[in-house]
Amino acid sequence: MKRHIAWLVACGVLAGCASEPSPIDAPPAPTASQNTTESASHGTDAQESAEAPAAFHFESGTLEIGDFDPYALGDDIFDPCTEISPEEFAAAGFHDVEPIPEEYAGLARGLSACEVWEEGKFQVGFMNNNASHRSIEETGNLLEHKSDRLPTLYTHGPRNGTGVDCFAQVDTQRGGIIAAVPGFEGYDSLEDTCAKAIAALESLAEASSAF
Repeated sequence: MKRHIAWLVACGVLAGCASEPSPIDAPPAPTASQNTTESASHGTDAQESAEAPAAFHFESGTLEIGDFDPYALGDDIFDPCTEISPEEFAAAGFHDVEPIPEEYAGLARGLSACEVWEEGKFQVGFMNNNASHRSIEETGNLLEHKSDRLPTLYTHGPRNGTGVDCFAQVDTQRGGIIAAVPGFEGYDSLEDTCAKAIAALESLAEASSAF
């Protein structure tokens, strides 16, 4: 399976990679006290550093970094594929960022996804996510790989718990931004794929003056 298809399939089994939580499968909407707890736990954890970036600054507007409520996002989820200009992607080192082929769009399950190719080889995918740190943590799919430069960044893998695909994510007030790097077991490791995914999101943050 080609890598640009593999990362979408992996996302398809990722918690939160869907347009809306199913009323049957979704847990009860968090109460105000639960939201406060989440903000206190993840927010304190991820933003302990005084140097933690506060926002991405794109031509389309300022995107504040921080916790979000998946149930309150509605249609206001940030779309990196349309709200980050080609020039801004290029400044981060990513050229010819293209939407996924239309025939594969269904694999993203309602979310926006675009890809970076270099010399005919897939490098990294970018997408949005309506699953927050807390909801991904509840699936048990958080990984240990983190960023020293971007303290709010965290990593996770496919929901089925297998494979070496790595998703680096930063939560913002308009949902999560993901850099995804797929891998093939036996050839790649989580250390490899996560290092690439983390570096991609760090480059985007640096180019947008997030730190």
